Amino acid sequence: IAIGDFNANDQEDPLDILRAAGLLSLTGDDYSYIFDGQAGSLDHGFVTTSMFNAMTDATKWHINCDEPVIIDYTLAFKTQDLYSQIPYRSSDHDPLIAAFNLVKKPISVENLKFNTALKIYPQPNHGSFTIDVGGLGASSIQIYNLTGLLVYSEDGVEGVREIHTKLHAGLYYLVCEGQGTFKLLIL
Repeated sequence: IAIGDFNANDQEDPLDILRAAGLLSLTGDDYSYIFDGQAGSLDHGFVTTSMFNAMTDATKWHINCDEPVIIDYTLAFKTQDLYSQIPYRSSDHDPLIAAFNLVKKPISVENLKFNTALKIYPQPNHGSFTIDVGGLGASSIQIYNLTGLLVYSEDGVEGVREIHTKLHAGLYYLVCEGQGTFKLLIL
């Protein structure tokens, strides 16, 4: 991935060289910078073909260059500092946002069979929870994030078991071998 301020518009030589090398543009020539009333595209993202095929979305987030100079992040041409911690007008260029699915074989959410026999508490939790497989017998568990990436796995789980993970807040799927799939919410 090559991403950032290339200081060149879409039809200029530096970007033609990247395209000639086989890199593909993430967003085309959508503007990202305005100078003296002229809009241009100085900020770009280029990726290989395989990364382009893994891309799920890409856009330029128009939060900066369209804002008037009066609310600029500098004190130039004004006497009052109007700085705010919100992302708007944090630069004079617009950022590029791209999302990729890098999981080779994601878990199919549509085909999950949910079961309520397994007890997980507390729900929601903060990454430490108790799982009660009761009389279900020895089993293995796997925890997948929403993209299908395996983020936790343990074999030989039986009875009541405390699980301690360092997972970020979010919704996960806990798969208990032979018992089904369970939603797991971590705050």
